[in-house]
Amino acid sequence: MKKSLYIIAVSAAMLAACDSATDNQFQSIVNDEECISTIQMDVDDFVFGDETRTAISTTGSFTWTKGDKIGVWPTPSNAEETMSQVLFTAGSGGASGATFNGSGWGLIPNRKYYAYYPYLSNATAASITNTYKNELTQSADNSTSHLAVNDFMYTSATTPDAGNTAYFRFHHFGSLVKFVITVPDANASDVFKTARIETDGELFPMEFTYVPTEDDPEMNVITYTNYLTLTLGNGITPTNGKLTLWFLIGEINLSGKTLYVRLGNDTGAYAGEIAGANHVKGKAHQYEITVTEAERTISDMTVDLGLPSGILWSKTNLTVNGLPIDETTIGDFYGWGELEPYYSSITINSESSVNYTWKSGYSGYVQASYNKSGTISGSYTSSSAKLGKEDDAAAVMLGDGWRIPSIADFDEMAANCTFTGSSLNGVAGTLVTSKINGNTVFFPATGYIDGTTMKGYTSGSAGARFWLSDCESETKARQQYFSNSSPAKEYASPKDKWRGTPIRPVYIPAK
Repeated sequence: MKKSLYIIAVSAAMLAACDSATDNQFQSIVNDEECISTIQMDVDDFVFGDETRTAISTTGSFTWTKGDKIGVWPTPSNAEETMSQVLFTAGSGGASGATFNGSGWGLIPNRKYYAYYPYLSNATAASITNTYKNELTQSADNSTSHLAVNDFMYTSATTPDAGNTAYFRFHHFGSLVKFVITVPDANASDVFKTARIETDGELFPMEFTYVPTEDDPEMNVITYTNYLTLTLGNGITPTNGKLTLWFLIGEINLSGKTLYVRLGNDTGAYAGEIAGANHVKGKAHQYEITVTEAERTISDMTVDLGLPSGILWSKTNLTVNGLPIDETTIGDFYGWGELEPYYSSITINSESSVNYTWKSGYSGYVQASYNKSGTISGSYTSSSAKLGKEDDAAAVMLGDGWRIPSIADFDEMAANCTFTGSSLNGVAGTLVTSKINGNTVFFPATGYIDGTTMKGYTSGSAGARFWLSDCESETKARQQYFSNSSPAKEYASPKDKWRGTPIRPVYIPAK
């Protein structure tokens, strides 16, 4: 079943350009013809087997949104002509039909035109580049609102007749993918936070180009990835023991390949695997899979920012129980080189209201409580000193390959990423985005503990901070700080080692 889209292009600028033949590209063919003012467009349905998209209309039905933009291209009438596109913008939305207004020129009878979605100002008749977005957020069980960002469409050529009507039919580049995931009975009421689909080898298309003035353009894939991830809103509880998750991916034949499915909640990871299928553009496929409890993998706990060194940054700050699932978790507070916090419990109500239960022998983060002020073989007394593995809480807690990051590690991340003040699930912080592969990692805003006082927190709005492994002097070490208002590569001046500060680990893959 197709959905007809009647697009009325009636802007004064469009008609004037055509009527007066002021556009040099069209002077030779306009003559006394009137512009085409009515365009009918169809969008192909995604199809599950022999079923049409109508069968999943509550989760996947295509509708235009006010402000949606499409580009339309004429074909040249001779070899010397260089054609430019025109922008049409939806003035209404919320239904399968919408009114689009164009500018610059109208459609001329007996001339071939192509259209594509979404509009890109830098597109040319010879090439358009699109990139599938990864690490999206699905807001609720069986929700598909996150898919629109990956719905790239094209049309075959149409030739308007003299009857004031042009007709386009849009086709989808992507394949719609539905995962119905059954969780263990014991976890049917759990709140799940993350989902990951992974393959052996980089198979999922990411960046691709195509020629928009071809009737059936092919995707020329430039980059691939081996995984797709979803953040599950603020946490999603299964419906009758099942989670329904949606992806929109580039055309790819995964027949004979294995898909590995992983879910994460606050307490652990759940995994399963299933045979892949052939994902044809414009078609849809449903996978039904059962997951069981599994050990968390390095990919569950880290983000690959594509850094030259290969270092992976942890998704979360360290806690006394390891690495949590929730990326907004502040984590625990450590003295530099200390393996455990000085408290047995902490409750942060606000910066001015923090409740502690101190461990025996401790009464706060003060110099008298600190155990490593130049006392370990004189190792940590100068700026040339680096934190040893035996004094690195990340290495001791998490094992081989893990450690607290160094200044050099952060320099590498800063050189290859951008920093943006952001929030995740209502928690303020800094979003770091790779310039290399587009992957992101979130650093929640945190304070530090000086004595018994929480400072620099201001209800989570001030900025993120964490220890670096670089010593400065007998009493001070390096600490990284992000300002939410203007995130940048900032090193706060060396800080007292006994200051209670979070830890954001890094992982170094074996070579």
